[in-house]
This record gives sequence, structure tokens and C-alpha cells, in this order.
Amino acid sequence: TADACLSDKVVADLDDAIRYAMANGNVDPANIVINGFSGGGYTALGYYLRGGVQLKAVLAWAPISALEAWYQQSRHAGRDYAGHILRCTESGDTLDVAAARRRSPLHMAMPPLANGKLELFAGIDDGYDGSVPTLHAVRFYNRVVRQYGMPENAIDSETALALLSRTVTPNGGHPPIGGRSVIYRRDDPAATLTIFTGGHEMLPAYAAARIGQLVTP
Repeated sequence: TADACLSDKVVADLDDAIRYAMANGNVDPANIVINGFSGGGYTALGYYLRGGVQLKAVLAWAPISALEAWYQQSRHAGRDYAGHILRCTESGDTLDVAAARRRSPLHMAMPPLANGKLELFAGIDDGYDGSVPTLHAVRFYNRVVRQYGMPENAIDSETALALLSRTVTPNGGHPPIGGRSVIYRRDDPAATLTIFTGGHEMLPAYAAARIGQLVTP
């Protein structure tokens, strides 16, 4: 429906949920971390840009960053997600590109300051054995570091294509995460991108441990 796909209502509901937890639970407002996978990763990116609560960090696994691209990818793959995108953007039979971009983190306005540290994760095989190509994470990483970090840490188009085609040369002896090899990692003060051996998935034990490392006593 029109209330899905990072509508104003979605963001307001997240604000309400976080503020309710802060008011009624044992919550440290300096240590709020959002972790999301797939559509949840997409929502996490949207909240990173539009949320009303200051975050410590955002972990986004296999996130969707651009609905227009994901519509085309899903349509060509014969996945039902293409129809879902048409409905949430109220597009009829033809995608309303402007509406899709309004709901896409890749095209949303960037606030003056970053809302916490952003950590992006994607399996190298996603888009082949899964539904969200790694390019969604790569493009959003580049947007963030160019706005909030060091532009020289952006990923060049040749490397982005090599990641998408799974021909990238591993860029260092990075430690594994959740028992998976890290094929490619890029670090910036504003964001990190980690491409690991896997498909469309989150590594829950690692995500929980990483959140524990990010919060401060």
C-alpha cells in the first residue's frame, strides 16, 4: 500500500516506537542502534536519513537503496517485488519514477550531519542467488562517504562493476565475520562496506556481537 516503502507514516511510526522505548524502558539514548536486513535494511537507510532520533549506528544488511533500480531488477527476474513497488508507489501499470525516487534512500535529501556510523553488509552472491544486487549497498556507501566522510574513499566504477559481476580481487586479509570470509571491505570515518561470502542474508550472531561492540557502557 501507499503507507509502505518508507512513507512518512513509516518513519513517524519508527520515531514513535523508539521514543516510547526511551520513555518506558531501560534505554540509553546515547546507544541507540538500528539493525535491518533486506527490506529492513532499506528502512534502516531511510531512517538514517529521515529519522527524528539521534542514532549511535546503523547496520544495514543486503539493503535496497533505489526502488527504481530494484523494480527493474525484480521485473526482469520475474519476482513479485516488482508488483509490490508498483502498489506502494501508486503507479498503476507503469512505474512512477518520481514517486519511486522519493521513497529511495539513494535519492533522498541528505541532512547536514550524519545520523551515526553506517555499516553496510552484502553477500557477494546476492542478486544471483538472492534478490538485491550488491550495487545497492555500494552506491549508498559512496553517497554517504562523499557527503559525510572522505570522498577519496568512494568505490570507483570499475571496482563496483567487479563486485557486481563477482570478479573483484579481494582487497586484504580481513578477519571473517560470522564464520564467512570477507571478500572486500572499504572503511571511512562515516561508513563501512563489507562484502562477504554469502547471498541474500544477515549473519545474526555477528550482528549481535557487533552491536555490543558499538555501544558504550
